Amino acid sequence: MASKLQVEAIRALRDYEAATPLGHICILPRALGYGEEGIIWESRLYKKGLMGPLRVTEESLAAIEAPPEWLVRTQEMVRLLTEAYPMPTPAIIAEAERKAALPIGAKIAVREL
Repeated sequence: MASKLQVEAIRALRDYEAATPLGHICILPRALGYGEEGIIWESRLYKKGLMGPLRVTEESLAAIEAPPEWLVRTQEMVRLLTEAYPMPTPAIIAEAERKAALPIGAKIAVREL
């Protein structure tokens, strides 16, 4: 049941819209630097008339006249995405390389649903 809950929560991300006439919030994946593999998820607030993003805080939400509850929802969405798409660890990378080296018939047997 936990996976069903996660699927429903991820579908809710598609419908998650945090925008007001003065600005909006985006949740974006950011690639790590050269030599590091993986991504991290971060939330950014864009205010109309201001160059560049802001951190999502109570003050920045007040600047775009958004309800303070959006801070908690945004943090929850970032947490959900981080759990759903974790950064690959060396063990995960080694397992993926091992599965990639298997013959086609064996790959079908190891496939996870």
